[in-house]
Amino acid sequence: MIETKKYILTDETKEHFVVDGTISKGGKIVTLHRIKAVSDIWNWNHTKILVHTGEKGGWVQSEENLSQTGSCWIYDNGIVCQKAKIEDCAIVSGNAVVEGFAEVYGRARVQDFAYVYGCPEIYENAVIKGCATVFDASEIRGCAEISGYAKVCEYAEISGDALVTKNAQIGGHRRINEGIYEGRPSRKIDDGKGGL
Repeated sequence: MIETKKYILTDETKEHFVVDGTISKGGKIVTLHRIKAVSDIWNWNHTKILVHTGEKGGWVQSEENLSQTGSCWIYDNGIVCQKAKIEDCAIVSGNAVVEGFAEVYGRARVQDFAYVYGCPEIYENAVIKGCATVFDASEIRGCAEISGYAKVCEYAEISGDALVTKNAQIGGHRRINEGIYEGRPSRKIDDGKGGL
């Protein structure tokens, strides 16, 4: 059986800097290709066309980054590179970046200016948005939302209807499945000149 492609890599390219894991190694430049739909892409239950034939999407390093099956898509200027994978009905949009060995699948969304790297898993109906960062081997699932300038890292697991937002930082082996985590407000320091 011949697999039908839903998108192709266009000749439109740009360079993207990726961190190589350690400061001593620095990073490297990778070449990204804009994607273009070669068939209509329907939502999960085939009631609505999400992407029309000929419509351009975001950026990938290779076809390994975005599945040719399902309704997953990269919109706008979203970037997926290195060994990162987008599958099922997952969406990357805005100026979001997914790199490293990250996996985004199910109906998960990574949007706005969110940055996902390392080897986290983001799935089910999880949403990463705003300027949030998810990295290391963290796991975000359920209807969890990571937003604002929040950071989730190491082996943290965020699930259920948990909201991690503002400048919250969750790491270690923490498991959170409900509630709102906003982090601490930044302190204003008296500069000795009468202003705060």
